[in-house]
Amino acid sequence: MQKTKMKIIIWITGFIVTLGITACEPGHRGTASIDNQSSESFILHYQIRYKDTSIVIPSETKKVVLNFGGIGEGRSYPGALIEFSKVELTPTDTTRKLIKNIKVPENWEMINRNKRRFSSKPIDCWFTVTNNDIE
Repeated sequence: MQKTKMKIIIWITGFIVTLGITACEPGHRGTASIDNQSSESFILHYQIRYKDTSIVIPSETKKVVLNFGGIGEGRSYPGALIEFSKVELTPTDTTRKLIKNIKVPENWEMINRNKRRFSSKPIDCWFTVTNNDIE
């Protein structure tokens, strides 16, 4: 009787652990970058939940400005803008103005290789600035 009871407990525990391992979402992770293809330098100022940051983006460079990650499926990730509570990109030359709005989701590009439910591939998001985006 004791052996049978012990076998049942071990089987149930094994089943629950296996179910838990196979049903857990791996979460999402990735990077947000500014791809400055222009001849101007920019200052990126952003706020997220636990950080307020300003970063200089030199001309003709692509710079990773944020590493993100969290719970939830990667395949349904909407884009890097949801990571920022506030974001501004301004030229260091105050006589110039950026025409392309960084706060518009359609102005961001994204590569998301997470097509299946349990995939956990990095998501790459970036905002590109060219000389045509500055006046």
